[in-house]
Amino acid sequence: MIKSCGVALVRLLEKYGVDTVFGISGVHTVTLYKGLEGSSMKHISPKNEQGAGFMADGYARATGKPGVAFIITGPGVTNAATPMGQAFSDSIPMLIISSTNARASLGRGEGRLHEITDQRAVTAPLTAFSETVFEPDQIPGLLAKAFDVFNSQRPRPVHIEIPIDVLDLPVDEEWEIAPSRGKPEPDQNLIEEAAAKILASNKPLIYAGGGVRLAGRELKELMEKAQMPLVTTVAGKGVVPEDHPLSLGSGLTETAIHDRIAASDLVVVLGSEMAETDTWVPQLNIPGEIIRVDIDPQELHGNYSASLAIRADGQKAIAALSKALGNGRAKDEELVNEVKAIRSNSISLRSDLSQKHDRLVATMQEVIPENTMVLTDMTQIAYSGAYTFQSVLPDTWLHPMGFGTLGYAVPAAIGAKVGTPDRAVIALVGDGGLLYTVQEMACAHEINLPVIIVLWDNDRLGEIYDGMVRNDQEPIGVSPRNPDYVMMAKAFGFNTTQATTRAEFSDQLTAALSHKGPSFIRLHQNHDYD
Repeated sequence: MIKSCGVALVRLLEKYGVDTVFGISGVHTVTLYKGLEGSSMKHISPKNEQGAGFMADGYARATGKPGVAFIITGPGVTNAATPMGQAFSDSIPMLIISSTNARASLGRGEGRLHEITDQRAVTAPLTAFSETVFEPDQIPGLLAKAFDVFNSQRPRPVHIEIPIDVLDLPVDEEWEIAPSRGKPEPDQNLIEEAAAKILASNKPLIYAGGGVRLAGRELKELMEKAQMPLVTTVAGKGVVPEDHPLSLGSGLTETAIHDRIAASDLVVVLGSEMAETDTWVPQLNIPGEIIRVDIDPQELHGNYSASLAIRADGQKAIAALSKALGNGRAKDEELVNEVKAIRSNSISLRSDLSQKHDRLVATMQEVIPENTMVLTDMTQIAYSGAYTFQSVLPDTWLHPMGFGTLGYAVPAAIGAKVGTPDRAVIALVGDGGLLYTVQEMACAHEINLPVIIVLWDNDRLGEIYDGMVRNDQEPIGVSPRNPDYVMMAKAFGFNTTQATTRAEFSDQLTAALSHKGPSFIRLHQNHDYD
C-alpha cells in the first residue's frame, strides 16, 4: 500500500517521463510534496505561481514535453491562470496539478482557507479540460487523458484539482501509465485533391504556423517541389531556415506580405488558426482559394473558411502532400527574385526606431549560437525582431503571441534553461514587462542558472505611449518612474552590465554566454547603437 494519493501521483508522473516540476509548496500541498521525497524529479521554486506557470511553458517549448506545475488552492490557481491562458492560446502542453478544499466543503462558501466556490470555473476556459478528483482511483485515467491531449491532439494546458482530503488517502496498488492514441493520419483522397490544386495553381503560397514547427524537413521538400514561397507566423518561425531562397520569413505583419497573399491564387495554410495576432490586421484579403491542414477540426474553417480542409497531424500531411506532387515543378528563378524583392522592400520601409532595434537584434544574432533560445516579452524590440531575426532552427525565437502576456520572458527563459541546460537561453524583455515578474530573478540566482536577461529600457510602456500619441491624446499611466535596473540586477546576484554601443553589447553578450551564473545587460533607447 502507498501511504498517500499525493505520493502515488508523483510516482505515476515519473512513469510518464516527468523529470521537473515547478511550484511553491503551501499548506494545501504538503502531502503532494511528500511524494517528491526520494523522487528523481527536480523541483524548481519560483517566487509566484505565475512564475511557475510561465516556467512550465518555457520548459515545454524548449523540451517538447509537458511542463508540470504544483499549485495551491485559490490564490495559487488564480496566479497561475494567466500562464495557463498564454499556453492555451499558443498550444503549449502544460499540466497544472492543484489542490482544492476538502470534498465536504466544495461549493459551500464556508470561508475556508483559499476557498473559491468553483475553482474549475476559473480554469475551464483556459484548458483542454479541467477536472476534480473525488476518489484516488480517478487519477490514472485523468493523467492518461491529459497525456493523450499532449501527444495526439492540439496540445493545450490541462488542470487537475485534488481536494486536500483526497491527497491524504492511501492507495492500494501502484498505478501504471496508459498509451496515448496516435496523431490523426490524412485522408489520401483529400491529399491527392490538394496536390492537384497546387500543381494547377499559377501563384501559390504556403502560410505555416506553430502546429507544423517540427516538420521542417517535410516542409522544405514541399516548398521546393511545388515552388511555393513560405511565410510563417512567429510561432512557426524557423521551421525552414529563414535564409532559404523561397522563405518570406515571419513577416505576416508586413504590408508587402499582405500584398503577396492577396495576389496568390492558392494559399495553403498549415497548422495555423490564422489569428489577428499573427497579422495585426482585422482580416487579410485572400481572394484566392484556401487549403487548410490542421490537427484541430475547429480551425479548419475558423477565421478563414477553406475550400479544402484536411484534418491531420501537420507533419504527416505535409509528407503525404509532398509525395503526391511527384517530381513537382522546375526551379523558378523569377520566383526566387520576387521573394528577395519582397523581403528587401519590407526592410527598407521600417521606421527609425525599428531599424535601431534591428541593429541590436543583428548584433545579438552575430554573437549567439544558432540554437540559442530567445524568449521575448511584449516589447517593441521583440516585435521588430520577430521579423528581422533570422531563425535557422524552430523554437529559437519564442514569443507570447496570442494572449500577449507581459512578464512572460524572464520566468519562461528560466524554465527553458532548466529543461535544456546545454543551450544558451536569453530573455529579451522591456522595462514594463520586467517589473511584472522581476521576482523570478531571485529564482535564477538561487539555483545559479546561467540565463541571460537583455533589458530594452525606454522608461515607458512604449507601444501604448506611441499609440496614445498617434491617437492625439495625452499619454496617461505609461511613463513610470523606473528603478535603477543595474543596481536591482546586482542585488539579485546577476553579473550586470549596460551597453551604450553595439560593440559594447557584442562584447558583453559574448562574456555572458560563458558566465557560469545569471547575467543582465541593460540597453537604453536613448543610445544610437549605430
